Formats: sequence, structure tokens, C-alpha cells
Amino acid sequence: MALRRIYQHTTLHAGLQITLDQEASHHVLHVLKLKLNEPCVLFNGTGGEVKCHLSSIVHGQAIVSVDSFEDIDRESPCKIHLGQCISRGEKMDFTIQKAVELGVDQITPILSERCTVKLPKERWNKKLEHWNKVIISACEQCGRNRLPTLNNITSLTEWFQKTNDDCKLILHHKTNRTLKDCAQNQTRIALLVGPEGGFDQNEIALAQENKFILTHLGPRILRTETAALTAISILQFINDGMV
Repeated sequence: MALRRIYQHTTLHAGLQITLDQEASHHVLHVLKLKLNEPCVLFNGTGGEVKCHLSSIVHGQAIVSVDSFEDIDRESPCKIHLGQCISRGEKMDFTIQKAVELGVDQITPILSERCTVKLPKERWNKKLEHWNKVIISACEQCGRNRLPTLNNITSLTEWFQKTNDDCKLILHHKTNRTLKDCAQNQTRIALLVGPEGGFDQNEIALAQENKFILTHLGPRILRTETAALTAISILQFINDGMV
């Protein structure tokens, strides 16, 4: 059985004793139900992981002893920057979670013309905190030891101006170009995925002005979360990111 993996934002090396924070302690003791001396894995999101064991429980907090450090890297050679126009409710959570599992390097939530989610600034900050927790949880599950970067929420225009990846793609059904035509043998890819209502013509024109290539995923129109994950999977496959 795979060892339980826990994220902790702290320095990790052999010989340490680490008191897990309250959230991690609750997860370890009451969800995973780890017993004394049972093994687990910690990672801090900057690379590598440590093998540990639960050494004691003090006032409801788990204390683990670090046994060894392993420089394990499960990152893809294909660095995908997902620009995801914000979708409603759990759809955005689902897209972020699965994008992390599929190996994206960066995620930028984007507000476009047809985004239907409208929130005050303080609510957006809470959204970012929530999405960061989604990323951490996905890394715990899938074995990644480096946290993908979650960028601040931005406008579509600003993202076009700042994106400087070698290959820049926008999903759109009115083109004959496939991902294989546009993005094979690439190592740095920006992938833009629209909201539920798609992009308007001004946004498509602006994308093309900023050297984004229109590409499609076949004859059927996919939901935004389906489109993002299908495209990421194809990009990883054709660029050896699934090996």
C-alpha cells in the first residue's frame, strides 16, 4: 500500500522531529488514523520528500520523526501554463485538481468577457486560498513533490501581455489545427481555455494579435473542464510528459 503523503510548509531533512500543524494533525490522526510508529511521507512543495514515522501525539498534535530524505522528482518535462477562464462552482475546483494530477506547471485563473462569476475582491482572495488548498491536496494524492504555481487572478488582456511561453495555444472550435499540428516537441506551452460561454470575437482577435494559435479538440464542443483536461492530456502525451 502506498504511504500516506502529507504537505507541510517547513524545512525537511533527516533527523528532524516535526510537529504537524492542526489541520495536518487532524488529517493524520482522525482521517488516515495513523498509529504510533506507522510510516508516512512529508513534502514541502519545493522538491523531494522525506520518509517519516509517527513518533508521538501531544495535546492532539501529531509529531513525526524524519528518517530519510529522497530526492524524487515526478515533474513533467513539458511545462504547461494553464490559463483557465474561471468557471462556476465546483467546475473550477475539478479543473484545477485534475490539471495538477496531469502535471501542469502553472495555473492562472482568468476573468474574460463571458465569465459568469462576479465577486468582490475579498471573496476572490478567499477563492485563491481555497484553490491553493485544492492544489496541495492533489499533490498529496498524485505524488508530486513540487507545488504548481497558482498565479493571481488576472484579466485576459493582461495575461496575453505577460505570457511569453514558446508555444501559445487557445482552444477554439472554428479551426482545423490540432494540438499535434501545433505543439509537438515543445517544452514550454501556454494553454488558454475559455469559460462556459466561450470567447467573443474581440478576444479571439486579441489572442491572435498576441501570437496565440487557434487549435481544436475534434468535431464535438466540449465543456470547459473537459476541454482543459483533454488538451493537457494530449499535450503531455505528445511531448513525453506521460512517461
